[in-house]
Amino acid sequence: MEPVQTVNEPTSAPAGDNSRSTAWVSAVVLALVTVLAFANAAHENLVLDDKVFVGAKQAVKIDSIQEAFTRDVWGDRPGHGFYRPLLLISFDMQTRWFGDWNPGYHLFNIAKYVVATLLLLGFLRYLLNMRGIGGRKAELAALTAAMLFAVHPVHTEVVNSVFNGSSISVSIFAIAGLWWLLARLESQPVSAWLGFALAYSIAILFKESALSLPGIAVALIFLLTEGTFWQRVRRFLPVFWMLLPIAGYFYLRTNALAGEAPSGDEFSVVWEATRFAGASYVERMVIVLAQAIHTIFWPWPLAVFYGRPTDLTLWLGGIAWVVLLLGAVVLYFRGKPALAAGLAFFFIAFLPASRLISSDGSLPHMADRYLYYPSIGFAIIVAFAAFAVAKRFNSKIIMLVGLPLILLGAGITWNRNHDWSSEPYLFRSEYEYGNRNLASLRPLLAIMWSRQHLDQITRVCDENPGIFSYPNFLSICVKTYNQTGRREDAIAVLEANLDQDEEWMKGNLLLADLLIQADRKQEAADRFVYIINRLEQPALKEFYKGFMYLQLFPRNRQFLETARGHLQFALSFDPELEEAHPFLEHIERVLNPAESDEAEPEDLSIYANMALPMPEEDE
Repeated sequence: MEPVQTVNEPTSAPAGDNSRSTAWVSAVVLALVTVLAFANAAHENLVLDDKVFVGAKQAVKIDSIQEAFTRDVWGDRPGHGFYRPLLLISFDMQTRWFGDWNPGYHLFNIAKYVVATLLLLGFLRYLLNMRGIGGRKAELAALTAAMLFAVHPVHTEVVNSVFNGSSISVSIFAIAGLWWLLARLESQPVSAWLGFALAYSIAILFKESALSLPGIAVALIFLLTEGTFWQRVRRFLPVFWMLLPIAGYFYLRTNALAGEAPSGDEFSVVWEATRFAGASYVERMVIVLAQAIHTIFWPWPLAVFYGRPTDLTLWLGGIAWVVLLLGAVVLYFRGKPALAAGLAFFFIAFLPASRLISSDGSLPHMADRYLYYPSIGFAIIVAFAAFAVAKRFNSKIIMLVGLPLILLGAGITWNRNHDWSSEPYLFRSEYEYGNRNLASLRPLLAIMWSRQHLDQITRVCDENPGIFSYPNFLSICVKTYNQTGRREDAIAVLEANLDQDEEWMKGNLLLADLLIQADRKQEAADRFVYIINRLEQPALKEFYKGFMYLQLFPRNRQFLETARGHLQFALSFDPELEEAHPFLEHIERVLNPAESDEAEPEDLSIYANMALPMPEEDE
């Protein structure tokens, strides 16, 4: 049985200049609110991937427009199979304009965001009119939805991150293309589909997420236009012409990402690198969708790297989706398809980010940037819901509910912009908000170590003992404990977490060094003996015998001569063991100071200036 399509009772808009004046006022108000919410996003710093693509330290660049279409977005650096030629061209243009003036890149992103938000306002207004809804209440509903979209804190990543501003570019061309298509679908179908194809072709060259746009067009045409089931189906059938830009995109992408593959074999190279979702995909996708709905409706605290949500979040997220989907079905059959259209927009737009098909087999994960383009669907829902509330009650109720939400969203957004103003702020805030998964802790500790913020590192290590099971974290924590006068804590932590995979040798060497500093030489000698017995390469065995004597007895001539003998023996086994030479030179300077013009090094700490050879594999 075909659903009966009814049209909401139109509320005629005032004609002439008054209507245009109202639209202009709405646009100005929206632009001002958007700019004010993101005014502090034009900061001096570039963070994360931005430093690689723009600014003074730009490492990925193009020499010509043609090059942008023939390579991975990361160029020769390790990448993820991303083909975004227009993004590379945009970076090249911005670098020419702004050079080392970092606020310029952020201002450009803010300007794009304002354009996208203004387009959304017009698009929402058009969708309401398309369903026979007009007048001041409709204008207020569209403006409220667009303002909530503009100040939503989940959008701070795409505005503050130059690299992830590609999502804004996709949204601009997606909204413009859909608006053009729907506005001319009946009167000028050829022009409608050609314009949509052009916008689509541009969008997919900015980011892969735009590939879903034809599916969104089908959903909106089917759900929001009038007519019987088959009339609406016939209306969207020309969407299959979008296979042409899709084919062109994949042809360019395949040839670009195949690299140096033999001619004619490019497709097979990319196909072999492509991974389809496995059995664990469904479970992970449920988790991501629960996080997504939670973040949209409760955007606090936001995170750069989201871990597994709590069971409560999973349950609430699942219930929310069930309620929305059931509500969409009920309302659709009652002739009110807006909820279904908004949810369809969200799910279809979110599909590329869900990693159903990926170049590395990665499971889906949550990130704020993945929600920007799909959240247009929720803006559609809010616009229609706001009008329904205003129609049932009055316009004041929209302001009473919407204004506090807009102010709250703007406040959280302002605060999050500040977090994004530098990497130390960003990851320190992540930690303070409680985002303490490994992905967040790794850059936090790296940044604090590079800046020698030892007190902060100590706090993180004390509060998260679980990170000691990861060699890189263990090394930073142990060194920090040692430097802050907690040598015994450093030794205790290291002794409890030795022999972790391929890092066993570094851990034992570090422990031996700490034991020597604590004047526990017998225990340090036991560590060296353990290392020597575990090694199988003769050259390394002899090297570490010499190194042991050198570390334990740095001023004893007899043991220094013994150390020299072992190091020379190591070179007889492996003449290319270059690491032995600095230690032999040091021994000569100590034994024969009168013959040396160089000052003696103050120490021979294994993590000072002299390199140590490592086994090629764990024996």
